[in-house]
Amino acid sequence: MHWPFQSIATDTVSIFTAPAPELFRRGTWQPPKTYDSDKDSAASTRRGSTLIPDYVVNFIRGETPESVARRKQNGGNRGMRAVDITHQHRPQRSHMALMMLADDVEAGDGGGRRRGDGDDAQSHVTSTSTTTELQQILRDGQRSRGGWRRVTTGWRSGVLLSLVLVLVMLIAGFVCLVIAGTKITSLAGPMDLFTGSCSAAATLNWGLHALINVAVVVVIVGANYAFQVLSSPTRTEVSEVHENRKWLEIGVPSVRNFWYVGRGRAFLAMVLLAVAVMTQIIYNSLIFTTTAGTTYDLIAVEPSFLTGAQFSNSSSSNAAALSRAQLLDLQSLLASGGGALTNLTTTACVDLFDDTFNAEYSNIILSTSDDNSLVATAQAGFGANNTTTSASTLITTTATTSGVEILVDGSSVSYCLAERTASPTCTVNLNPAVFATILGLNLVTLLLMGATLLVHQHSDPLVTLGDAIASFLREPDPSTRDNALVTRENLRLGLGGWGFTEGKYWSPTRTPLWLSAPSLAQWATAGSWWLVATALAAAALILTVVTDKTGNVHGLSPFGIATPRTTYLFTESSSTTTIIPAAALAIAVSTPQVLLAGLYFSTNALLTAFFLSRESSLYTQRPGRNGAAPRSLRVSADPVGVQATSLYLTLPRPVSWALAVWFAAMGFVLSQSCFVVSVEESDASSSNHLRGLGLSGTALLVLLAMLIILLLAVAAAGLQRLPPSQMADGRATGNPLAIEGGSCSAVLSARCHRMPEEAGVWMKKVLWGVVTSAGGQDAGSHVGHVTYSARGVGELDGNRRYI
Repeated sequence: MHWPFQSIATDTVSIFTAPAPELFRRGTWQPPKTYDSDKDSAASTRRGSTLIPDYVVNFIRGETPESVARRKQNGGNRGMRAVDITHQHRPQRSHMALMMLADDVEAGDGGGRRRGDGDDAQSHVTSTSTTTELQQILRDGQRSRGGWRRVTTGWRSGVLLSLVLVLVMLIAGFVCLVIAGTKITSLAGPMDLFTGSCSAAATLNWGLHALINVAVVVVIVGANYAFQVLSSPTRTEVSEVHENRKWLEIGVPSVRNFWYVGRGRAFLAMVLLAVAVMTQIIYNSLIFTTTAGTTYDLIAVEPSFLTGAQFSNSSSSNAAALSRAQLLDLQSLLASGGGALTNLTTTACVDLFDDTFNAEYSNIILSTSDDNSLVATAQAGFGANNTTTSASTLITTTATTSGVEILVDGSSVSYCLAERTASPTCTVNLNPAVFATILGLNLVTLLLMGATLLVHQHSDPLVTLGDAIASFLREPDPSTRDNALVTRENLRLGLGGWGFTEGKYWSPTRTPLWLSAPSLAQWATAGSWWLVATALAAAALILTVVTDKTGNVHGLSPFGIATPRTTYLFTESSSTTTIIPAAALAIAVSTPQVLLAGLYFSTNALLTAFFLSRESSLYTQRPGRNGAAPRSLRVSADPVGVQATSLYLTLPRPVSWALAVWFAAMGFVLSQSCFVVSVEESDASSSNHLRGLGLSGTALLVLLAMLIILLLAVAAAGLQRLPPSQMADGRATGNPLAIEGGSCSAVLSARCHRMPEEAGVWMKKVLWGVVTSAGGQDAGSHVGHVTYSARGVGELDGNRRYI
């Protein structure tokens, strides 16, 4: 008599005296320790027992209908303690629990004995549909029991960590907004955080922007992490796509997958990415600095005035409305040596006259070659006569062969003396409206992170390489059967791709470089972002160096500070006109941060492709006496057997952290390269404003250098070669598991057609190479088979075809 699902088989029951180990519970079936931890509850055991019919449980125990009947006659299990069930029909020896327990025994065998190395064929366990279903039941049971532990391991722990960090930022920001709300009456205008010396204001501005860009990177990195999870397909989606002879990308963040994965996940991923980019822009528009601009008086005098000679002044030539007492005080200062005055060259004078505003000097004395004792004055600079005026009412400039000449009423100016202002002041401002917007974006990010955790609550995306290999080994993909050496290029061109089963030769000429791993689209995307960012940084740097009509080359403006010469006004207004709101202007000026966000995502995708190919290549045989040791599969969630899981997806944490720190630094440098310049008249009663774009030459130079270093670092990584694979003829070249031209689910599945007798190989440490059947009948065949195996694997022979 046989079980309902059992074909004709001969079961031999032999009686022996030694008691058999009690491998299973009496009343209910309990999974072995490979799946259940010691903390599993009895409830989960009862749940497992209700899923499987009794006759299947008895079959797993190794019993036959006759042995069950005999056991009942003997009063239960006691009479069967000395019964050894030996099944001689291999297709029916699908004992899931025994297979798992035997695997554990073999893994810990002190003699290092392997199954399949010359053992009798009857010693192997064959996979059947029942085994596969039971494996899935065990996996589902572990998933349902995971609870908090499942959320805090694998990719879910990464998303949860990002969610917690964003929550901390949201709470801290809300507290700061409440405190700020007690000091302001409206969100419309800027809030003063600090007013004092410009050097202290600059230091505070740098510190706040550094902190801001750390927060930005937390959001950007978390969004990229969740984006890769959301864009990763499930096994069902992969199978559907393969049926239509298409493929998906696994192990990398992918926009291409959005056409084939769930529409809800695709929408969620795109919104998360867009919110992250908006966060980077708006965060960097939160803080700006206001400088107090001043007017300055131009005073044209003859050389004798400097030594205390008599002078005359008339109202017709005194546009600055200086009193005679003021002129006498100035003359006394000059006669005493003028230690408080700075001697400026003619060129420096011209630059000062052409500047947008002046925050450094209060009086400019022009020494003319005229012997006229009449003193002429004019007023210039920000706020003069309720507007921004220049010195053109008093002076004219002409270009000569020797440079620029300044003329006052036709008389040439020999040099200039400038009196510095006592202590220029600056104010660090915060945009309350922008701050409130940031909190809103943080809240949206928090909700999107939570949705990412929920969207895959009942499914397992193929996020990592190990996820894909485990899935395809557990359930081989029929669409890629007998085509183990297929490439993405084969599939794209239709030559040797879908449906090809004749086998292929593997004859590599050299080991591929890391840079061959990304697709052409990934290289083009990253290259475009880098070129645009670098070109704009270089153009802005040139603009800050050469800015005047004569093409003179100037020194670089200080880091994070825009000089009047490197400031480009957007508005010029008085109290009777409307100016651009500071918040809107700050957001507009921060839009170049989009370039860094795009560059981060594309660079991360390149490096992820590099390490995906490297991780794949480590599963092949290596040169050397001992070759390569079998490796565990690194999965993104719910590890079983000897599988491993980690916080990172594909890009190792040291590389990911280094990239994040580098882009946080670049974001900070960019915020100090291009920023809002706000100038207000030093007179508190005035409502005059100047607002525009400021450029810092030194910061732009640093940013340009960082972009070049980034390029060199990626190129240096890409020029590394993957570890070579050992060939049958002794050569160490090439690597059949290298991923070239981009990730491809069909290529990965083609490499994972396991041997039938290795049903549980996906839970073990594996290597990829040439395998033979349990009996070794196909060892001398002209067409070999390559796949992942927990048994010994052989090297590829360039003269042999493989499927």
